[in-house]
Amino acid sequence: LCLSALLELPKIPNGFYKAVALPNHPQTNQPFDLSYTNLRSVSPLHIEYLKNMGVKASMSISLIHENKLWGLIACHHYQPRYLPYEMRSACEFLGKVMSLNIAIKEENENLEYRVQLKEKLSELFSNLSQKADINFELNRNIDLLKSLVKADGFAICLNDQITVSGTTPTTSQIQSLSNWIRKHQDKDFFHTNRLPAIYAKAQSFQSLASGLMILYLNKADNSYIIWFRPEVAQTVAWAGNPNKDFTMEEDGTITLSPRKSFDLWQQTVTGQSLAWLQCEIQQIIEFRSILVDMIIHKKSSELVDLNLELQKTNEDLDSFAYIASHDLKEPLRGIYNYAYVLIEDYEQSLDSEGSRKLKTLMTLTKRMEKLIDALLHYSRLGSQELDLEPVDVNSIISKDIKIILDVSQEELIDIRILKEIPVFNADKTLVEEVFMNLITNGVKYNDKPDKWVEVGYMIDLEKSTQPIYYVRDNGIGIEDEHQEIIFRIFKRLHGQKEFGGGTGAGLTIVKKIIDRHDGKIWIESVYGEGTTFLFTLAGEEK
Repeated sequence: LCLSALLELPKIPNGFYKAVALPNHPQTNQPFDLSYTNLRSVSPLHIEYLKNMGVKASMSISLIHENKLWGLIACHHYQPRYLPYEMRSACEFLGKVMSLNIAIKEENENLEYRVQLKEKLSELFSNLSQKADINFELNRNIDLLKSLVKADGFAICLNDQITVSGTTPTTSQIQSLSNWIRKHQDKDFFHTNRLPAIYAKAQSFQSLASGLMILYLNKADNSYIIWFRPEVAQTVAWAGNPNKDFTMEEDGTITLSPRKSFDLWQQTVTGQSLAWLQCEIQQIIEFRSILVDMIIHKKSSELVDLNLELQKTNEDLDSFAYIASHDLKEPLRGIYNYAYVLIEDYEQSLDSEGSRKLKTLMTLTKRMEKLIDALLHYSRLGSQELDLEPVDVNSIISKDIKIILDVSQEELIDIRILKEIPVFNADKTLVEEVFMNLITNGVKYNDKPDKWVEVGYMIDLEKSTQPIYYVRDNGIGIEDEHQEIIFRIFKRLHGQKEFGGGTGAGLTIVKKIIDRHDGKIWIESVYGEGTTFLFTLAGEEK
């Protein structure tokens, strides 16, 4: 029967009644729903059951606890008996009052036990709250952990090490059991008092652990706590053998029929432990909740400390890079000047090899100065405040970048803007540097007779909720294995004399600027055909 039918079982004033069929609903042509009808026809099987008991009238009062059928008050009479509506209503009211008393009685019966459980939980967290290593402290408080609920056995697994207390299966059996539960249960908390019925391997240790309550602290590293309860054999008394309520027909089919004998029949139930109380289940759920909060709090505190330390380290590195770069430039200028003077004043005394070496020294000092300038610029990017203002990329490219490239390049470069880029808020000077670097790279690393660079933007919600800007060229492309390393500072994929040289810091500075704008940059490239740099900037469109 469905729950609604159990809540209102029909009253049968006369078991010898003759059923009268109801027509279907005139609009839906479906049978009427009689679940909540008190006086109605019932199953012929139930009528036969009453006749076998010698009962001619019956009535049942449902006892409901937590919206579940807790029990029934069954009323039988050996003669037909009709109860008026008022008496039936009084009986139903009596059933509701008794249902309320069930909850109150259960609360009062377990009150002292619940208080004990809360005291244990409070004591446990008092021991844990002041400690840094929670896993270590959990192992040190095994007795307290075990006493959180009434259990004969206990096991805890942390860092792949299983520690047991009391009466438990072997550690290998516990490990296999945990793996099975983790595979078949998606929740972090699971309990049962009939473990052998759902896990066949538990039959070998059901006398030790027919009941189980398991709490996963972290399923990823298989950390868990288990409470075990032993098997408790129970003798259940039935009014007749419930396994013989069927009849074998001549054609071999089986027909269910109500029992005719009501002699006491007893059954011994095994493979079960005492049921877990609701207060015990709530205790472990509360334990997990508080423990998770404690772990999160400790991790958050550690992250705050690490972030402060990292921030200080970054500030120290920026200061070091700035000071080192600034101080290194002075001796470099001295080396360059001395080499220049030697060539000017002593060129007649030097042979061609000596003169060549001095000129090489001057070239190297100039290159070193460029590297220091790049490092200095990179270090300043991490500390300077962003000057946010409306940025018009279209104007920057057409009025500034194209003019500079037209003057510096011997050949004409086709720089395309296929669709006007919306104005957005950002640091204009730094954004100009991003586009300048990427467009210059597209021109420099290009071996095609007709060189072009395309600048644009697009909306792709699968990749980003922000507009995606791109700089695309038809240059030499970048091989897959090199696409991750090109953003490293001073990393060049070609020799110093190839493709116009350079320090190898340009793309590193581009990535730093984009990072400062809370954006990201990535590459799509086909070697030999061209490269597309795609990036986002967290500025809002104007």
